[in-house]
Amino acid sequence: MVLLLAVSIISGLIGGFIANQVFNGKTAMAQGNEDPPGLIQAQEFRLVDSQGKIFAALAFSQSSKEPYLIFNGKDGKQRVILDFDEGNPRMILKDNDSQTRLIMGTSEVTSRFKGTIEKRPPSSLVMFNQDGKLIFSAP
Repeated sequence: MVLLLAVSIISGLIGGFIANQVFNGKTAMAQGNEDPPGLIQAQEFRLVDSQGKIFAALAFSQSSKEPYLIFNGKDGKQRVILDFDEGNPRMILKDNDSQTRLIMGTSEVTSRFKGTIEKRPPSSLVMFNQDGKLIFSAP
């Protein structure tokens, strides 16, 4: 009888151990405020070639507290700028001589007739010639 009781206890312990290993379900627990896998956070991202020359940058402006994206030409000069002006989105295109040729969004231009500086609205389109003279604006 004692032998039967000892065998039963030992087999129960062994069976419980094996069952725990085979059917082990992980305990569900609430997760903290951890970032999801694959999330990358940075203040600036730069696209560079093998020599470290910057071709694009996505960054956060400390002065305006808004993000901006810049694309540079192979000569390193800025060609496309996407940014915000007082919360309004803006795109600036420049030529090979770094002359601004087109602005979509808010801008400041010199009036052809008055000679004064005018602030254009967020919905404006402004074009300049190779000398920086205003050739078109709407509205």
